[in-house]
Amino acid sequence: MEIIRNKVNGLEGKAVHLSCGPKELGSRPSANVLFRSVAPIYGSRVISLILTGMYYDRADGAEEIKKMRGKIIARSPKFICVYGMPGEIVRQNLADIVLPDKMAEEIIRMIVSE
Repeated sequence: MEIIRNKVNGLEGKAVHLSCGPKELGSRPSANVLFRSVAPIYGSRVISLILTGMYYDRADGAEEIKKMRGKIIARSPKFICVYGMPGEIVRQNLADIVLPDKMAEEIIRMIVSE
């Protein structure tokens, strides 16, 4: 899954595109593909939540979000069973903040502080 720019009746917009492309790092859908697609379109307005997951397919896409000055919230290991994806984001220093809960409040704070 990815976000793409498209034109319909002369109007430019965005759309969700479901791809049947090859798996990335063994995953389809791949968070990397999604994250890499939103980074150039939304730039610093991206707020990404990494909540759980076994594999590490989000780290490359998360780097793209960070390059565009987007924000990343990772869930702390205290309240999740599988810390693969959030753990990799934290290990690579890509998370702006690591939280066990109250993510909605943090998103609001990030939006208001812009």
